[in-house]
Amino acid sequence: MLIVKNIDRVREEIREFFPPAFLAVERVASSGALGRVLSKAVPAEEDIPHFCRSTVDGWAVRAKDVFGASETFPAILKVAGEVLMGEKPSLTVAAGEAVYVPTGAWVPEGADAVVMIEHCERLLDEVLVYKAAPPGNQIVFRGDDRKEGETVLPAGSILGPKELGALAACGRNHVGVFAKPVCGIISTGDEIVPAGEPISSDSAEMRDVNHPMAAACLRQWGMEPRFFGICRDDEELIRESLLKALEVCDMVLLSGGSSAGRLDNTVKVIAGVPEAAFLTHGLAVKPGKPTILARIGQKPVIGLPGHPVSAFFIMQTVIRPICYALYGIEAPPLPYLTAAAGEKIPSNNGRDDFVAGALTNGVFTPLPLKSGLITLLCAANGYIMIDRRCEGVDKGAPVQVYLF
Repeated sequence: MLIVKNIDRVREEIREFFPPAFLAVERVASSGALGRVLSKAVPAEEDIPHFCRSTVDGWAVRAKDVFGASETFPAILKVAGEVLMGEKPSLTVAAGEAVYVPTGAWVPEGADAVVMIEHCERLLDEVLVYKAAPPGNQIVFRGDDRKEGETVLPAGSILGPKELGALAACGRNHVGVFAKPVCGIISTGDEIVPAGEPISSDSAEMRDVNHPMAAACLRQWGMEPRFFGICRDDEELIRESLLKALEVCDMVLLSGGSSAGRLDNTVKVIAGVPEAAFLTHGLAVKPGKPTILARIGQKPVIGLPGHPVSAFFIMQTVIRPICYALYGIEAPPLPYLTAAAGEKIPSNNGRDDFVAGALTNGVFTPLPLKSGLITLLCAANGYIMIDRRCEGVDKGAPVQVYLF
């Protein structure tokens, strides 16, 4: 018999129940560090930028020299030269002078503002400025991005494109990251065969969907999946595979056999291993109720529902935060959009209901999914969660659509 927990309660308990893994630290090239997790903070070793630079093509001036300038009464300044890209200027801007600076160039000493060329007109050795500019106008000052010694990226940062750009700004070609946690995957079931194996039309066999699907999810979340094969519904065989996986993995997923039927052995196998502890056997969700969340020693051991759609939603909503908990960090928030329900969506009171669908032009239309029909899920680009205390969603009602 399953004793279920609400998913919001489980999410609150994940970080406490699943401690960070003991992960080695690797030094890798920044160019290959996408998706990796920083092992320690990265400080700025110099001011970023290390000089004052212009954000536009324009004229570097003293703000008080163009005070009150307008189309009717332009400020008239003497051209004192120009700054070349990539060079530190040797000239300075004196009272009544202007120096031309291209975008990104060093603003010379004496200037405290830059006026865009669109608001200026050069006449031989003079420039007419038709717009006033306050101090600091169109200038990035030295250290505006980060001062020397300030933290650029804290420990535990997930390295995405913008973080890799920040590392480049710091001059970091290599960076220390945590080794990827290894997650073993074991598929169970007498009816399960490898994905590439032919199936006779008169057999009741099913291809192993959960292994490749779960492995792909794990890779997205910074894990290293490792497959330990397909086990028949035999308690001893599953136990052997689990113990083998625990020797070399930081976490183990067992797909199938998580319910409470006669041949559902996963919970019995986990319970029979010393140091086993359970967070829950069962979640108040649909699909995905027969989910097992446990640990053996310090390592998470997850019983994943056998039906692929159920397994997919449990991976997205529960396993994802567990993966990041191994790094000792919170999972990044899922992107979402607010849309209108395209039709009335009924729900089962008492369970949080995950509903996949297609989001088009601000309208969310649910798909007629059943828990075993994985290919239909490909037509969905997001899902909503209907609260267990709600009996459904009316047509046109606002819904929060989490994007795949």
